[in-house]
Amino acid sequence: MLPKLHNNPGLRLASGAALTFFIICSILNLHRYWSYYASFDQGLFNQLFWNSVHGNLFESSLSSTLSTNVVHTQKAPEVFYSHFGQHFNPIFLLWMPIYAVFPCNETLIILQVLFVTFAGLVLYALARHYLQPMLAAMITVSFYCTTTVNAPTLANFHDIRA
Repeated sequence: MLPKLHNNPGLRLASGAALTFFIICSILNLHRYWSYYASFDQGLFNQLFWNSVHGNLFESSLSSTLSTNVVHTQKAPEVFYSHFGQHFNPIFLLWMPIYAVFPCNETLIILQVLFVTFAGLVLYALARHYLQPMLAAMITVSFYCTTTVNAPTLANFHDIRA
């Protein structure tokens, strides 16, 4: 049975922190993208997801430009290059259906912020098993305020956070 939000100030604080984090990070990330400050990686992963949804699983010509063949042996980049040649990310398969429904770069941005937000709520649930609700909530708030959480969340979508 789920605890009621109005009877649990710790859960209310953790939920409020999660919602605030999600809104602020989403706005900042979307603003960065819409003002053309996204980097090469954002385009690489958008291309990878777009190609995968359209039948070319994990193919990315942008990944090819970073491959050993291109960088060290000066070969031309391949259009059909598999990103699996550099990184093994089968978890992307779980996110492909979401991208198929919303096939745009903003989807990757929102997914990234959503996953980190969810991680904070999981932290609250774990901490709540061993600690009082308010202490667990304060730990969750501190999670959302740390540089080690904010810096990657406010960066471009990347497989390091996968």
